[in-house]
Amino acid sequence: AASDVYKRQVLVRAGVVCAALRAFSVTYDERQSISGRPCLRVQMTDALTDVHQATRAGVALGRVPVGVADDAHQVAVSMDCATVLVGGSPGSGKSIAVWSLLLGALRDPRTALVVLDLKPAAIESAALHARAEIVADTSTAALAALQRIWAYIEQTNRVLLARGLAKVTQEFPRIVIVVDEAAELAFDDDGKSAALLLQRIVAVGRASGVSVIMATQKPSGSVIPTDLRDLFGQRLCFRVGNRAQAETVLGPLAPGVEPWLISPETPGVGFGAG
Repeated sequence: AASDVYKRQVLVRAGVVCAALRAFSVTYDERQSISGRPCLRVQMTDALTDVHQATRAGVALGRVPVGVADDAHQVAVSMDCATVLVGGSPGSGKSIAVWSLLLGALRDPRTALVVLDLKPAAIESAALHARAEIVADTSTAALAALQRIWAYIEQTNRVLLARGLAKVTQEFPRIVIVVDEAAELAFDDDGKSAALLLQRIVAVGRASGVSVIMATQKPSGSVIPTDLRDLFGQRLCFRVGNRAQAETVLGPLAPGVEPWLISPETPGVGFGAG
């Protein structure tokens, strides 16, 4: 009860504290504590709108290994300005694939991570929170985060235009958005607005250095419509329940591509497209 009172006081006074500290934001961090005392998280600048003030050194994001093909060659996914859709039933290996992609992307110090995880307390992505610039665990927070990213894309495009560039180059930072469960955006108006804005970001964000990794264990046309699916340059499908779910992730299936026949005893086996 005391922590709830403290949290409300922080939220009421956040604007005054920001002004006093000349900070971008002050929030109550209920996931961290020191000797049992609640903590504040102070962010001095907005990483998504101040990124062009200085050049960040970094290594180019390359291809991240995610497995081995039937002919024993290594399968890798490009993570530089990438759009990746990952689908699979619980226990199919989907989460390991997503984590592999994220860990590969986060090797680049230019990467600003944005986590959209609407499960209670964003529990599934908890290990990433300390590394993330933004963690959104409600549909309202997700919409606000994506609106900030859209503003970043508009700003970046102005910079590119002024420099005569068609897309970001090595010195630009990168943003990686990970959506832990796409279906969670479908339950209220803010979530639906966030999903529509996310589709726009997937469509145009690559030139601005924005990557999107979207994962779902409930592939359906209502969660991932065809127009959205086809915007993802790389798609991975692990074991799912039926053909319709597989096509939701991969699109039209080639002969022999049958993710619904993958045995539960072989997690990590899947098919790719793109």
